[in-house]
Amino acid sequence: MATQLKCTHCGDWGEDPNSCASCGTPRDVHSTFANQGNPERFKAFEMPAMEWNTNKKIPTWKRSIINTGKALNWMVLAVGGAIAWMAYWVAV
Repeated sequence: MATQLKCTHCGDWGEDPNSCASCGTPRDVHSTFANQGNPERFKAFEMPAMEWNTNKKIPTWKRSIINTGKALNWMVLAVGGAIAWMAYWVAV
């Protein structure tokens, strides 16, 4: 069964992923759907690791505030995880 795509210009449905069969308007492919054939695209949930802000376009004082906030975030998560871990072992 082929996927039916709706044309944003004329509203007609068709199977061609590149253009509308009725009016010939090229289909806008959203970046989410751009790489459907690549098996590496379909991954389980992945959470990117924290990265320090090294963008040279942002002033140093702003980058230091951003990076301090990221470090504090990790500290809060670590403390919260430790409390949850202790609560689990107290309950067991």
